[in-house]
Amino acid sequence: LRTGRITIGNSSLNISQAGLVTTVSSANYGLPVSPESIATAFGADLALGVFNSDVTPLPTNLNGTSVRVTDANLNNRSSPLFYVSPSQVNFQVPAGTASGTATVTIFVNGTTVASGSLQVQSVSPSLFSANSSGKDVAAAYVLRIKPDGSQSIEPVAVFNQAQNRFVDKPIDFGPETDKIVLVIFATGVRGRTSVNNVKALLSGQELPVDFAGPQGSFVGLDQINIPIPRTFKGRGEVSIILRVDTRDSNSVTVNFQ
Repeated sequence: LRTGRITIGNSSLNISQAGLVTTVSSANYGLPVSPESIATAFGADLALGVFNSDVTPLPTNLNGTSVRVTDANLNNRSSPLFYVSPSQVNFQVPAGTASGTATVTIFVNGTTVASGSLQVQSVSPSLFSANSSGKDVAAAYVLRIKPDGSQSIEPVAVFNQAQNRFVDKPIDFGPETDKIVLVIFATGVRGRTSVNNVKALLSGQELPVDFAGPQGSFVGLDQINIPIPRTFKGRGEVSIILRVDTRDSNSVTVNFQ
């Protein structure tokens, strides 16, 4: 590596040696990750400032920062970037990344600033939560379907100003004729072998899902639709784990009134 500093405007960073970067799932901050999932890399001197991408398709270079993933088969691919800052980079794991141990390398203006290993599997179900911790109330909503086919969307979490945190909003089943579908958000699900191999475990009770795949409008985000039987009415707080091809996700919660 060259020794010195990269400077653009009033921003600069030390490039005397490459540092270590730790990469995890952006949803639950765990491993492994999977192709096309959303990942977060933590380190130092990863960018010359704080920048967000506001275009689609996502860029592979964001104000000088770029990410390369070298998979277990030694294939190199550039990663689409959501966000970069000196301590954190959010990126999409490139499509086609092979399972096994990969290497993540981060560059600033073409110079290596950090690298580290990353475990990749074909699926790595990781549930998002409302508070972005991968714990507590799910990042989700209820889809209510009326007998006439009309639909409405209802939140499962609200921000409590007094407590300064997200809290659950109990799900009201409503009339017997209403159908309730819980829509939760994840990453690392779309590589599932089939939707029949995706199950939702609600406090240990296994439920089938209607849909498990790309959400469609946000890069790397997956959506899972879970029809909820009325037997869950009055259950209170319930844990949710997603099982995809025998691999389990982190646990989040909802509340049934």
